[in-house]
Amino acid sequence: GGDVLIGNPTLHDQTADEDLLVKGNLIVDGKLIQHGGTSNTFADLSVTGKVGIGTTNPQRKLDVAGDVNTNSVYEIAGSTVLSANGNSNIFVGVYAGTSTTGGAGNAFLGHQAGASNINGNYNSFLGYQAGYSNSSGNYNTFLGGRAVQKASSSGNTFVGDSAGFTNTTGSDNVFVGASAGY
Repeated sequence: GGDVLIGNPTLHDQTADEDLLVKGNLIVDGKLIQHGGTSNTFADLSVTGKVGIGTTNPQRKLDVAGDVNTNSVYEIAGSTVLSANGNSNIFVGVYAGTSTTGGAGNAFLGHQAGASNINGNYNSFLGYQAGYSNSSGNYNTFLGGRAVQKASSSGNTFVGDSAGFTNTTGSDNVFVGASAGY
């Protein structure tokens, strides 16, 4: 292999087998595909400016006009803030639903909401540490900061800060108000 130079660029790496160096715009009508190599990486791009996907006028470091799909999680500053572990689950918040490996139909919103849920089903936890220690309870609705931190029971509705906080095994309960059922 040799070097391909377009637009009179400076050759940066004279030890590489093949280089394509472009001074100016490079327009690709099709796909950019990595060929060969030992890495599974599709492509590595280093940019100092803004990147637009589906837009010619990006406003942020990465600006996407259209849908985004991921098979994993969405992180901000290294913390997972959005994930969909299990079957039809949605977790929003740092450490929300972090232990979930099974379970279905859960919606956890808040820092550490449902953090210990492993295989509970059809739970709705909203608030800081809501349902924090629920590992396998089903059909629960916990609304409020630290609402029911210790339960692994089912069919409960607890609304209010620390509502049902110490409930561990009771099922089919309704507690409304701050520290109700504490």
